[in-house]
Amino acid sequence: MHDRKVLRAVLGFLYSHLFFLYWPLYRAYKKRADAHERAWIRGFVRPGDAIVDVGANVGVYSVFFSGLVGPKGRVFSFEPDPQNFIRLTRTTASHRPVAAFESAVGSQTGSIRLFQSKGLNFDHHTYANPDDVQSVEVPITRLDDVEALRGVEIALIKIDVQGFEPAVLIGAQELLARNPKAKLLLEYYPWGLRSSGSGPEAFIELLRAREYVVTTFTDEPDLLLTGVHKVHDRNWYRNLVLSHGLDTAVRGMTRVRLESS
Repeated sequence: MHDRKVLRAVLGFLYSHLFFLYWPLYRAYKKRADAHERAWIRGFVRPGDAIVDVGANVGVYSVFFSGLVGPKGRVFSFEPDPQNFIRLTRTTASHRPVAAFESAVGSQTGSIRLFQSKGLNFDHHTYANPDDVQSVEVPITRLDDVEALRGVEIALIKIDVQGFEPAVLIGAQELLARNPKAKLLLEYYPWGLRSSGSGPEAFIELLRAREYVVTTFTDEPDLLLTGVHKVHDRNWYRNLVLSHGLDTAVRGMTRVRLESS
């Protein structure tokens, strides 16, 4: 616990006072930590594609996406935290494909309370937890209500919202229906799902109802069911890919079971 507090303090200091150091260090960390995910994305995203980045934070993935889609592509980046959004607009200022939206994303359009984590700018939530020191009211939108996304063919939707993923999916039904070939990259975070008022069981049922093919980057075909018992483990999560069908973009990945064997 002491080490966790020290880490939070160091990261918080760098973020607030030495962002010119925080930015390259965090980019390098994400490049290494998400190496499998990035290799997969490079395998099917093409110049000219459009990507939606939900929970863009300070822009690490938005910048990565921008380099893949090129000047004729588009990256729609959503970030609700005011300070993160300022950082996002600065880090993506020279990346023409990126359009930044200061908003949370969920199942409704309006406003919502964002609980801000002490020290970790990438650990804000739509629910309170012991590490939060304050909260702020922020705009929230359904992806279905974003005019800029209408008429755009989406290749990838990346969602990183600390357990609020079901709300994002519920608010994107029309967008997803218009883009049946779009791939979704998102976290499966049982602790966050439960804390946000949902839960892993409800999340699994949503995936069943939408008839998603679920794949992952690890050799864990039962990870969805394993996660049902991880609701008390704040550090356990896995990255998932959702798609409709086993096309070349997901073939060869581990197929995750939605039913107990």
